[in-house]
Amino acid sequence: MLLIALTLAIGVIALCNAAANVLSTVAPEIAVELAPHNGFALAAAANAMLAGAKPDSERASTLARKALERDPTNVPAIRTLAFALEMGGARARAARLLGYGQSLSLRDIPTQLWYIEDAVTRGDVPAALHHYDIALRSDAAVQPSLFPILVAATSDQAIVDGLVSVLARRPVWSEPFLIALTRDAPDFGKVALLVDGMRRAGTPAPPSVTVAVINRLGSERRFDAAWMLYAGLDRQAALAPLRNPDFSGPSHNSTIFDWNLASGSGLKSDPIVGGGGGLHFVAATNAAGPVAVQLLRIPIGRYMLQSATRSLSRGAGPSPSLRIRCADSDVVLATVALPDGAGAPVAFRQGFVVPAACDTQRLEIEADGGDEINGVSGDIGPIIIRSMGANP
Repeated sequence: MLLIALTLAIGVIALCNAAANVLSTVAPEIAVELAPHNGFALAAAANAMLAGAKPDSERASTLARKALERDPTNVPAIRTLAFALEMGGARARAARLLGYGQSLSLRDIPTQLWYIEDAVTRGDVPAALHHYDIALRSDAAVQPSLFPILVAATSDQAIVDGLVSVLARRPVWSEPFLIALTRDAPDFGKVALLVDGMRRAGTPAPPSVTVAVINRLGSERRFDAAWMLYAGLDRQAALAPLRNPDFSGPSHNSTIFDWNLASGSGLKSDPIVGGGGGLHFVAATNAAGPVAVQLLRIPIGRYMLQSATRSLSRGAGPSPSLRIRCADSDVVLATVALPDGAGAPVAFRQGFVVPAACDTQRLEIEADGGDEINGVSGDIGPIIIRSMGANP
């Protein structure tokens, strides 16, 4: 009977401790009543004393010390005692305790947040980023809380420089952070420097991130920063006046410096496979606009553009056209009405001059379906741009 009684008593104690462990996160005071010697419950109750509307640092200290009497390695109790000491003005003692707790475990998020705040107060960027890294590697659940703060901080060049080193180590949180950055960054010029820094460090950002940054910079007309990133993707492609002149497809998943082809709203264009390449385009009735667009970075000088059309069907409507203009000012450099070509290719050429203050150009092929029942359709062959020498 004694053995049975002892077994039942142990069972009751175990049950109380189990209940206390469960309740410690939602009702720490009840957990302590159930199991007054449960260190986990005592630490949770101590933390609750600091988290309330009226923090009680003395009561928190008492409960935390009791928890530590049960287990000197109870990290939540160590951290709570440290916070209570800091509230009482003993910051140096609190820092020593937190250092002890961190030597036991790096996974306590409130401790890492304390170190982040401490580093920021001291202006120590590497230390702040180090503890951000620890926290984000320890628990993915903190990403929604920490990412917005870190994204906002990228407006500071010192943070960007520090992040290059951290992200170069490929922490598990790097890609979701970069995605958040491409969505919410306060300054995409700084993001461009970050992405370029990662490339130079030998650990480039995912292509989808780089493409998103390039295109966002383009939408803001920050073409120099966008071109810096694009040239880093493929130096050889960047040397050409036109990428994929035969329309064979974008090299880097449709950045603004690759062909962007129409695919809906009455406008559609598709690369021609075989036969030297080219582009087939269609503009339905009452649909008008660009069917293919690419940004160029042609230096100051004189140039000759040439291509050919074939199977162009437009009825009485306006001719499709090819136009080059300055991307910043929209000043038109050249406009060519595409010649009709029902059978054999019809070649055309057009000279143009790139002036100063026109570092980035926009090449567009436009079509207007007008009121024609069948709209407009046709093929254009590869486009060649040749330098004709310096600007006269």
